[in-house]
Amino acid sequence: MSPSKSFARPKQFWIHHTACFLAALLLLAASCSADVLRISINDAIQPVTAEFIGRALDTAAANHDQAVLIEINTPGGLVDSTRDIIEKIVASPVPVILYVTPAAAAPPPPDSSSSNPPTSPPWLPAPTPEPLIPSSSAKRWTTS
Repeated sequence: MSPSKSFARPKQFWIHHTACFLAALLLLAASCSADVLRISINDAIQPVTAEFIGRALDTAAANHDQAVLIEINTPGGLVDSTRDIIEKIVASPVPVILYVTPAAAAPPPPDSSSSNPPTSPPWLPAPTPEPLIPSSSAKRWTTS
């Protein structure tokens, strides 16, 4: 046997096995795919937003999706609507992934007319000192 033929066999062997390995890897990746419903929130949180998220969670459950991805880019909103959204997320049979986009997570730019930066956002009232409350009278929030 010539040296070129003995070299060709191991090369064909590795090419064949590499191709089989890649094909098996592709089949495994195809069987591990997940259906994820993605929604984006780009406005203030309000009752319509809560309804939109509720419908998305219901749709994901009906379609047997693996998860719901909620991208949030909002300056804030109504507390009652936020609580309604949280209740819907907690009650959902589908796992929920929340992603706060960098634009929503960034603080507002400082006021250039003031030499001192604001201590709280302009839409919140200025903080007032409150007396310390003994721990026995503190409220404890639990989820059931």
